[in-house]
Amino acid sequence: MKKVLVVCGATASGKTDFAVRMAKRLSGEVISADCMLVYKGLDIGTAKPTAEEMQGVRHHMIDVVQPAESYSVGDYEKAALPVLVKLISENKTAVICGGTGFYIQSLCFERGHGHAGASPQIREKYERMAREQGNEAVFALLEKMDAKSAESLHPNDLKRVIRALKEKVRAKRRVCTAFPVYGGRVRLSARGVVRAHQPPCGEYAGSGIGRGSALALGIGRG
Repeated sequence: MKKVLVVCGATASGKTDFAVRMAKRLSGEVISADCMLVYKGLDIGTAKPTAEEMQGVRHHMIDVVQPAESYSVGDYEKAALPVLVKLISENKTAVICGGTGFYIQSLCFERGHGHAGASPQIREKYERMAREQGNEAVFALLEKMDAKSAESLHPNDLKRVIRALKEKVRAKRRVCTAFPVYGGRVRLSARGVVRAHQPPCGEYAGSGIGRGSALALGIGRG
């Protein structure tokens, strides 16, 4: 059975460390499934892994688009699925790691999102706010919603500020699960679940997910 490992969880739950350890142990590669890590230059406040943290393990789907570009779940699937298929065809273990549930679902399930682009309504809302109240008002909102992201941005860098706000809004709708919350034909079938306790490489047998832990799903391709 060809295997894929899915590691998901909240920020600072040990996902990256656990995923790297498993990739090294299984001679695999990591496919990032995080809607912030796809953007180039957004290193602060996104927990983007450093070269040292990657420990020589190849990572895919990190730094693939500019912050000003619109990037949807469909765009992610179009780019990441061929990587997954290639790793499986080469008999390598793919370790899908991230906290964006829809990204994970797009690889594990055939979904009906139709590759629709990111909705412009949110961007238009904040652009209108900037025109009426000034860039500082938009930046102040980001500081309130995501102080860490705001630390790396300038109030007049409106495009990146709005991008960070859009991703924060999307993050509220994240589902940290590899199972669909709405229909979708299974592309990969789950064979088992393990729990990554702190420290991640220690004891990781179990069946649930708790606060401050990373959930790993052993996925077998049909």
